[in-house]
Amino acid sequence: MLPEEDNATPLLGRNGGLRAWLRERFAENLRYDRLVSDLLVATGPAQAGPAEFFVALEVKPEKIAAKTARVFMGVQLDCAECHDHPFDEWSQRDFWGFAAYFAQLDNEGEQSLMRLGEIRDTNEGDITLPGTEEIVIPKPLVKTGFSGLTRGTRRQQLTLWLTARENPFLARATVNRVWAMLCGRGLIEPIDDMRTVDIASHPKILQELSVYFTATGYDLRDLVATLAKTNAYRRSTTHRSGHAPDDSYAVMKTKPLTEQQISDSIAKVARQIVGDDNAAAQNLLARKLGQLRGDASQAKLGIVSALVTLHGDLFDRVSREKSSRLLKALDAPFLDERKQLKWLFLSTLNRQPTPREEAAFSELFAQQEVKAPNTAETSAESQTDAEAAGKASWQSDLLWALINSTEVAMTP
Repeated sequence: MLPEEDNATPLLGRNGGLRAWLRERFAENLRYDRLVSDLLVATGPAQAGPAEFFVALEVKPEKIAAKTARVFMGVQLDCAECHDHPFDEWSQRDFWGFAAYFAQLDNEGEQSLMRLGEIRDTNEGDITLPGTEEIVIPKPLVKTGFSGLTRGTRRQQLTLWLTARENPFLARATVNRVWAMLCGRGLIEPIDDMRTVDIASHPKILQELSVYFTATGYDLRDLVATLAKTNAYRRSTTHRSGHAPDDSYAVMKTKPLTEQQISDSIAKVARQIVGDDNAAAQNLLARKLGQLRGDASQAKLGIVSALVTLHGDLFDRVSREKSSRLLKALDAPFLDERKQLKWLFLSTLNRQPTPREEAAFSELFAQQEVKAPNTAETSAESQTDAEAAGKASWQSDLLWALINSTEVAMTP
């Protein structure tokens, strides 16, 4: 699985080509090792599909190697770019030997603001060890007992090594990411710094799940379903002792939705953003929100994200009575205030209001009597309009409050 984007190296690009490609692959449940292979050997238009991965990294071997190691192996190899890794076994020569697999990658063709060329493999291109004239030949990070790395392009050779069943890195890193996605923190944290299985909070679980993931044909959907059925995933967010260590998984860690999950949720509530405009609006909102979840699923909320949610145009349009399809749908004659309240909660929080919440609104409804001028000239039509405005006001205010609530922003 791909990690959250960062501002320095956005993986999903401006045009969403890689995002759309990944969405299709995950939807069809393509074997994960096959997905990784298709991505790492991709050629073609640089602004479309998996080739966008390399453009986002400026087609630089060192950047592609570092990101590939982090995403698909859970290894912070970039720490060895300038010198031997200070805390791990990787040497500088290991780093550049890994980067050499991407040295013959080229972005050819005419490039402009509208066209970014095409990604292709060439038969030329070598890497030298920094500060020397020594050419570094491509070399796998570790020996896995797998042979057959002498055929095809350099990228194909690397992909064969990375996705081989004998190579534990891919399965282990993927299992750890999925576990972190579901449980709020990985069996190893940070999830992209898996130096050894021994540092896992539960090394036997990580090893067993990695073997299972490989044996089931790298079936990502099956892995998610299997973990979702475990006792660890079913835990409550509270513990009878009042506190439990995060890495014990005795409780389910609450975690913020990601920026993409927030934008998807708001689009569901909005109901009026559809088609291509939907994807564009959601991607724009996600970029405005910035990264909302950090390592170990810690919230990274800040002033910018707060301004987007509290005062953003999309949040405003979703909750305004004149522009919200949800509020217009609730204005049906067969829905009284109690039913409107119920559907507002169901549409945003996926639950009905609690007795305490319902009692509070019942009291509000009883107090909310629109005071029209008590004169003979007051028409029935103007009084009806005033009553409708009063109802729309509480609906709009409540909808705005619900979509900005902690309950919407967090997930157990």
